[in-house]
Amino acid sequence: MNRSIFSRSLLIFFLYTLVLIGVLYLVQRYLAPSLYYDSIIDDYSEITNTLITRFEEDSLTSEDYLNYDLNISPSLYVYSNQGEGIYPLNAGSLTAFQTVDIFRNAPIDRLIEDEDGFFIETFETSGDTIFHLRSSVDPYITNFNTLNRLFLILFISALILMIPLSYFFAKSFSRPIVKLNHLATKLSELDFDFKEGLNRNDELGTLEQTLKSMAYSLKETIEELKVELEKEKALEKLQKQFVARVSHEIRTPLSIIKVSVESLLSQIKQPLTLDFETMINEEIDHLVHLTDDLLDLAQLESGRFNVQKETFDLKPLIDKVVKTHSLKYKRSIINEIKDSLIVKADPKRLMQVFNNLISNAFMHSDIEGEIQISNREDVVIIKNPKKPLKEEELVHLKESFYKLKENKEGYGLGLSITQAILSKHDIAMKLDSKEDLFIVTLDITNIIN
Repeated sequence: MNRSIFSRSLLIFFLYTLVLIGVLYLVQRYLAPSLYYDSIIDDYSEITNTLITRFEEDSLTSEDYLNYDLNISPSLYVYSNQGEGIYPLNAGSLTAFQTVDIFRNAPIDRLIEDEDGFFIETFETSGDTIFHLRSSVDPYITNFNTLNRLFLILFISALILMIPLSYFFAKSFSRPIVKLNHLATKLSELDFDFKEGLNRNDELGTLEQTLKSMAYSLKETIEELKVELEKEKALEKLQKQFVARVSHEIRTPLSIIKVSVESLLSQIKQPLTLDFETMINEEIDHLVHLTDDLLDLAQLESGRFNVQKETFDLKPLIDKVVKTHSLKYKRSIINEIKDSLIVKADPKRLMQVFNNLISNAFMHSDIEGEIQISNREDVVIIKNPKKPLKEEELVHLKESFYKLKENKEGYGLGLSITQAILSKHDIAMKLDSKEDLFIVTLDITNIIN
């Protein structure tokens, strides 16, 4: 689950503070005693050296002990190299093992605890003499324990105060960021009514002003685009209306002209030398076909292009189209579709699709070879011989009136209308060019009944 910036900053501040206080407590609990002990040892080393010097000079008096305002009672004991007490008279004796250990490891400083409390013992050797200074450090230990308890109280108090402090820190840190995120969200929703503000003079305040400035510029740009879009829509609407009306108006006189030419041709007994009647008839057919395409295009762009689906066998439809175009272009086509293809689609529109595709196959076969139509499972494939096309040319073939740059060969509206009809049926069309073949592949999986 995603955490908010408030919860993240609260957790981070709490953990950092906890780690800091914990480190301080551990230092006070474990490292400070060692440093404190070393400091006491250093102080007593100086005392030991002074008392030893006075003893060797035979000038040690009770006043020397009183010169140290340490709140302790240092005691100096002197032993011979045999461990026998020399000073004071009640010094006692050391064992042979203690004597050997002291001469081997002196100086020796150590903190000990017995029934009388905590003491520091210092053993020094000078020549054949052993000096032993024993001093109580109970006041130091008491002070240190008091300091530990005080620090523990401070640690617990800091933990208690850390929770509200972390909360207020996280809140003050996250509040302006949350507001900026609110502004950015409104901006993403194209809501430019910014009433709230941070009123800050830092980087966050600068960021807020930048967002507001960007919102103002974006609002102006959107208003300008809306105006341009309305103009574009109006112009596009006029264009569609013009194409639809002109196409409709052209179709009627073209039909009349075609009928008249055909009637005229039937009355001519002797054929014309230059075959004008054939040229006129073909061009009229071309204009009629183009007009029909313009009407279909106008319907597609206006959204009034509908399909009426029904269940039928696609094979007879393809056979009929193949036969018609073979007679028209006086050229055979290899039809390898042998099995029935029961589909649910608009037969009129699919007739238009295969008319366009097979007509293109005849018209754009610019090298020798056979035209083929076949099927493999739920795929219909149309192949015609053609010089290889570049990839960028294949991409644009479905555009209206696209012409190849090399020979100005035009593809009219056929493929663009075909693509629109196939899209209505959820049929995928793939164009490919390889090995002197132009290949159209139709995936009819979605219309197989």
